[in-house]
Amino acid sequence: MNYIENSDVLDQENCELVAADSKEIPEDSSKENGLKSSKEEWWRIIEGIKEHESRLAEQGRTEDAEKIARGMDVFYPNDVVTEILKDGDGRISGIKRGEISLSDDDYYLADTQEPYSFRQVTWEDILGIMEEYSKNGYLPPIFSKGTVIWLSEEYESDSKTSRFYYPMQLPPWKSLQMIRKLDCWYADTDLDRREYAEEYQRIVSGILHGLVILNPKKLALEEVIKEWEVNFTEPEKSGYRAAFDEIRKGKIPIVRDCNYITD
Repeated sequence: MNYIENSDVLDQENCELVAADSKEIPEDSSKENGLKSSKEEWWRIIEGIKEHESRLAEQGRTEDAEKIARGMDVFYPNDVVTEILKDGDGRISGIKRGEISLSDDDYYLADTQEPYSFRQVTWEDILGIMEEYSKNGYLPPIFSKGTVIWLSEEYESDSKTSRFYYPMQLPPWKSLQMIRKLDCWYADTDLDRREYAEEYQRIVSGILHGLVILNPKKLALEEVIKEWEVNFTEPEKSGYRAAFDEIRKGKIPIVRDCNYITD
């Protein structure tokens, strides 16, 4: 396993957390969340969620995989839409049946199936699916200052539990301050030291690679959260706290990258 330069995760089978480019879309389409983006960003969001669905299925988390899949069932890749149109089984809004007239969009949305009726994806469609996932108990990618933030996951197959991490590049001296706090907090316990030491090592490894723990199992982070956040700056501080609060409420993050640490 190797660390990818200029990335937010460790490399496992060539997987990495994708950082989003910032390109403008019409102001009225994005003013709700302040995100200015291009369609390329939209496709990354769709692809990231589809990757998460596949990973859940591989891990045997069938119920969650099916819930995620239901939200993605209406988004069809360009090549699939092309084949459906060639077979005469569908149409694009505004295009006569049988004609092949696709733009360069990577995905299209199916308003109806049997027969298929496709149209171009809008930013409102992306926001709508994010809201739907949130209502169903999931934490979708976070929009922050023109960037889409994907959390990282450390999934343990034995316990079937996950630790989640927020991508955050910290100056060396701030990382050191956080590690010193962890030294104090993890040393102040009478419980199984081996289990605490294992989690401590994982959290420190995350900090050194630009990933800050959101839900440790052995540390009551909510009791020291204000002291923990002292080393964060905006906009990362607000994004981290939003993710922390949502996970505490029971939301399950939708992640894009591979399992950041293997057992």
